[in-house]
Amino acid sequence: GKGVPEKLNASGKPRTEDLAAQMKSGGEMERRRAVQKAAITPPTGRALQRLQEALAVRMRQDEDIQVRREAAVSLSKISPPPDAGVTQAMLDAALNEKDAAVCAALVGILTARGEVGN
Repeated sequence: GKGVPEKLNASGKPRTEDLAAQMKSGGEMERRRAVQKAAITPPTGRALQRLQEALAVRMRQDEDIQVRREAAVSLSKISPPPDAGVTQAMLDAALNEKDAAVCAALVGILTARGEVGN
């Protein structure tokens, strides 16, 4: 099934609530698409925080390696450094990451953001 059609908000962006819901309960492809979409036109204010939180959860907990990596990339794109909360979330994720490629991606992102010494 295709599920519900995506609701766009007034400015034509996917709604943060919808993206967060897709990340949480969608199938693997849906979750991957949602984490990628999150970085395209990030919201501001509270919605941005909600999106960051949703991405951080995916980055730490998703069973799919691709989704974890994509979530980290999107999170870094929507969070201008320095963002202590995001940095901490990424460090935690890197420390707990079992997959070497995802761990390397996380470290690479943190280094690119200038938040981890080389």
